[in-house]
Amino acid sequence: MSEPPATGPDERPGGHLDAAAVAGSAPGPHLTVRGFWRALPRPGRWLLSTTAVSTLGRGMTLPFTVIYLHEVRGVDLDVAGLLMGLIAAVALVVTAPVGILTDRLGARPVVVAGLLAQVLGAAVLAFATTMPAFVTAVTLLGVSFGVGWPAFNAMIAGLVEGRLRTQYFGVNFALVNLGIGVGGVLSGFLTDVQRPGTFTAIFLADAVCVLVPVAVLLGPLRHVASRPPPDPGGGSGARAATSSCSAGPRCGGSRR
Repeated sequence: MSEPPATGPDERPGGHLDAAAVAGSAPGPHLTVRGFWRALPRPGRWLLSTTAVSTLGRGMTLPFTVIYLHEVRGVDLDVAGLLMGLIAAVALVVTAPVGILTDRLGARPVVVAGLLAQVLGAAVLAFATTMPAFVTAVTLLGVSFGVGWPAFNAMIAGLVEGRLRTQYFGVNFALVNLGIGVGGVLSGFLTDVQRPGTFTAIFLADAVCVLVPVAVLLGPLRHVASRPPPDPGGGSGARAATSSCSAGPRCGGSRR
């Protein structure tokens, strides 16, 4: 069975693939990696390409944050554990408001805000030596987790439709695991508690890795998942939150 073309009549404006077209023309259950890649709309390829890079930095720091706080910065182990727990608590608190923001603003600006929070959090943590600085850093990281994941998944849902969407989520999470795993292995060889600069370096590397998807979202994907247009069917904004784009010449709308 021949593989679907990269673009063509089945691809709708704004990078969407028509669900019926995908169901009728995409390869069956044994879709190859090359076939999957070619079936993706161009914005979906851009977004997927950033996943492993952005999670590489997270993998470099996540397994070593407690070690860094306790062994390098001298924070008591129980306090270091509380700081790590604060990340999850903040993420939980901001998740609900993020859904409203995604609904009103579109997924892309919310994802960018979450990524920038992670950049700032990693940069602050790299040089933090006081408790207020540690709290600020982990709070920013919690915001990034609570903001980024829901909006990012909404963005994927707006870019890819039909059976291809399920495959996209599977590949995306595989790349997340790959990035975190490779990042952890790299940091295991690079870090040394006797050399605090090695920990500063990995947190700064985390910040740099996250800047890659920020650049893509502000560049090639700047017209994707912008502020969603009103739903002509009168439905709630839940569907608008996953709208892939509403502005720019490629989306069939006016430039904002």
